[in-house]
Amino acid sequence: MKRIAAFLIFHLSLAALHAASPLLIIDNVQLSSPASVGAHTPQFVTANGRVLLSFIQPGPDNLPAHLFARYDPQTRAWGDPVLACSTDTRQNSILGTNTESPKTVSNSGRIASVCFIADARDPRVLLSFSPDGGEHFLMPLHVEDSKPVGAPDLVLLADGTIFVSWLEQADNDEISIWFRRISSNGELSVPIVLANLPTHHTAPRLALIKDYDATSAQLLLAYTLGESDTSQIITRLLTIPIPSAVAAKPCNCPGEEAARGYALKGRVISIIAARETLAIQHEEIPGVLAAGTTEFKTDPSLLKFATTGNEVYARIEKRDNQWWLFGARLIMRP
Repeated sequence: MKRIAAFLIFHLSLAALHAASPLLIIDNVQLSSPASVGAHTPQFVTANGRVLLSFIQPGPDNLPAHLFARYDPQTRAWGDPVLACSTDTRQNSILGTNTESPKTVSNSGRIASVCFIADARDPRVLLSFSPDGGEHFLMPLHVEDSKPVGAPDLVLLADGTIFVSWLEQADNDEISIWFRRISSNGELSVPIVLANLPTHHTAPRLALIKDYDATSAQLLLAYTLGESDTSQIITRLLTIPIPSAVAAKPCNCPGEEAARGYALKGRVISIIAARETLAIQHEEIPGVLAAGTTEFKTDPSLLKFATTGNEVYARIEKRDNQWWLFGARLIMRP
């Protein structure tokens, strides 16, 4: 009898609680999607007080592109998508291409995103960066070393420095965790190996735990070893010394490449792949080039990402009587 009485008292009190609870009423409005049919993997990121939606959108030949759309609270609508990175849509011979879900972070109005392109012939770990809260994205950077197999992650410091980790194939029985620093101006450090893992593991993850003064930043790295009931979680504290070049030169001194040649701002008019050149419409460089269109020799890797209409910031110099473009940063467009 005591159990029955207790049961009745409990349920009567529960009914009274439900009766006293206010009804939840919300304004549930479906917004017009910024993505086309076939898009997937939505993620939110906040920068400069604005919310952005990132997603993967199949492009020509079903090759994936990573895009961002900003939400406008005044119009209650998404803005036009901005391209963060994509595969090379001109390489139609590429087979077996797919993309892991991008990892995206923001800090002090900047956005950084890293994704793995699991291409059968040319696997890549691509880092995309926006210095202005998602308004524009610069040309993606390759951060892999030689044989990436995926699982990228990243952290973004307040000064724009980015640290990226990813997995590379070491041999048939081992996979290595690789790690690299990318400065705010796009300079890549020499990559290093943090750990070698056996076949059974989980994707390593990074967390930023210290970035609030002029001393070394600190990160945490976590991953698991083994499988089922024998698995172990491993954590490591990564303390990143201030680069000696920065410590020796507290001024924002340009690197050797940044000091060479002449600064150029322009727009890509055409891509001449056979000659590995870009035709760029540019502003006047006093005493060097009149405003107009000039064909520049450039690194083949730049040709993979450049599209007609891209804005480009770069440096130029004359080598063997031909103008060369280097240190280029493209602004990606949909």
